[in-house]
Amino acid sequence: YRDGASNGTTTALDYATWVPDEEDLPTVHEHAQEIVEYSGGIRDIVRELSSYSRVGDADYMLKDRGDAAQTFADELAICPNMANRLKDAETTDDFRVAREFSYRTTQRSGPGWVLTGDAYGFIDPIYSSGVYFALQSGMLAADAIVEGLASDDLSGEQLGKWTGDFDRGSQWIRKLVDAYYTDDFSFGRFLKQHPMHTGNLTDLLIGRIFTDEAGRIFDDMTPAVENAKQQM
Repeated sequence: YRDGASNGTTTALDYATWVPDEEDLPTVHEHAQEIVEYSGGIRDIVRELSSYSRVGDADYMLKDRGDAAQTFADELAICPNMANRLKDAETTDDFRVAREFSYRTTQRSGPGWVLTGDAYGFIDPIYSSGVYFALQSGMLAADAIVEGLASDDLSGEQLGKWTGDFDRGSQWIRKLVDAYYTDDFSFGRFLKQHPMHTGNLTDLLIGRIFTDEAGRIFDDMTPAVENAKQQM
């Protein structure tokens, strides 16, 4: 949107949660009766030009809906505070849909090469796990490279010998991301029902994911998440 958008003094790194009567806060979380689901991300690109986005569950946002422009208009209509901010603005580009952007490569190593960091895969950054995964994969790859050089074996199998364990550990964070984006699932409610998993969840969030017991919490969380999805 260009001109007329009441976006205060936002910058590329300014994000906040809507508080009534504080109209300069740049992110609104409001959806119908619940102030939880609407995410209007505002980011200054150039002077008087801002970008806005609506983030939500994929099925809700895409299933049986119109095109991107119509869906945004429908969502804007149930967020009066954001609609008021944009009432005098004009669109400057087409609306676009950005789906889940986590990914994993299908081949992680080959003769003389191995992938690490974002080249290896990417997980939604809501738990700030990216730097840890980049450093951990780099460390594991370095060990495999040193060992391969010492034994004159730079095959894909040697250079990627660590990837199986890495995938098994990182899958737990992917599962947490899935739980986070499940609207009817509550971590607080889950831990009240299963307090024995509090320590396990803490361990996962601080990066203790490469242990035999790391995934124990999902014996109970996976069914809870699936049940929440059925309620949506």
